[in-house]
Amino acid sequence: MTSPKKQTSEAAIREIRRRTRRKFAPEEKVRIVLEGLRGEQSISDLLYENRSELRSLMLHPDPNIPPMGHEAVRRMPMPVLLVTGERSPAFLLRITDRLEELLPIVERVEIPEASHLMQVENAAAFNEAIIGFLGRRRDWPTSPPSP
Repeated sequence: MTSPKKQTSEAAIREIRRRTRRKFAPEEKVRIVLEGLRGEQSISDLLYENRSELRSLMLHPDPNIPPMGHEAVRRMPMPVLLVTGERSPAFLLRITDRLEELLPIVERVEIPEASHLMQVENAAAFNEAIIGFLGRRRDWPTSPPSP
């Protein structure tokens, strides 16, 4: 992981496994995994290397999970908090941008000094964003409206 040259995702996973075979405290294991996943290039590599499987999942989605198109997102009746990290991968930011356009009741927050693993990389800011959002929504109904 300390090597400046680019690693494939398989090499990164092998390195993580090699480094974690030794005994490490749980916090150190988390740090090692985050180090391997933090950069946008690592995520891009994983997506590229698994593109056929991802394509298959997109063409043949899980029948237990109903599809959710733009119109369904536009009709969501509840407030939604979109959370990104300051260093979130660009493709996730594009998805979040689109969701922000579609959702009728939406708040968006960017967690500083964090990538897609913001709940670990900057837990204090992440928790503050979630708790703040929930606090501003105390008056929101706890059960769905009856038809």
